[in-house]
Amino acid sequence: MTNLMLITLQDAVGLRVIFTMTRGGPGTKSQTLPLYMYEQAFSFGNLGYGTAIAIMLLMVGAVFSLIYLRALDVEHAMTVHSDLVRGFVRLTRSGSEP
Repeated sequence: MTNLMLITLQDAVGLRVIFTMTRGGPGTKSQTLPLYMYEQAFSFGNLGYGTAIAIMLLMVGAVFSLIYLRALDVEHAMTVHSDLVRGFVRLTRSGSEP
């Protein structure tokens, strides 16, 4: 089950294949959001904008992962969701301390 979810998320991104074969071209005809993020951050030097796109992609992936987990097993998904929330709270609290 976990492998299926990870493969689905990896296929949704598809950055390697598109970047290797076309680099988003001709023009921007085959450009995807992850490729746009990469170009903004590393080709054009807009690291903040590229990071914002990456965080949004991460949130979308997390939402779809939770929906996927809930569809498979409601009780297990709730445990995973609460563990993710607790981990995020711990991470934000530890990051704000000097």
